[in-house]
Amino acid sequence: MAHSRHALLPFLSWLFIHGAALAQEAGEAKAHPQAKLETAIPAAIKVLENKDYVLFLKTFAGKDDRKFIMENGGFESFAMEWGESKAGILLNVLKSIQDQEPEMRKEGAEAVYKIPESVKSLGKKKVVVFARVDNLWYLSD
Repeated sequence: MAHSRHALLPFLSWLFIHGAALAQEAGEAKAHPQAKLETAIPAAIKVLENKDYVLFLKTFAGKDDRKFIMENGGFESFAMEWGESKAGILLNVLKSIQDQEPEMRKEGAEAVYKIPESVKSLGKKKVVVFARVDNLWYLSD
């Protein structure tokens, strides 16, 4: 009987190592929230509702905006001011467009949403634009 327990050890070791790897791969197969507009916008709304402005800017701001933020004091200081002045407006805008079908441009790499007239926007903007970069969606303007 002792011999049969020892025979199981290599199998159990293999199962432990490969089972963990398979479980990790299964977790990675779950789609990234920014992979689709249908999930990116609700994810952005959730982050804004949680008032995690640094995370929002690092996750959803476009590359040029992130570069600008880094060159102008970094995410922490920028997020504090941006959160007080603009986050609430953008949150309302995103909520107002989340069920809309966007106008797709640039061979599907850009999605344009019309901001309803009843919703206050940032400045005089009438649209919200998302751009797809490396298969993830980011706010473009």
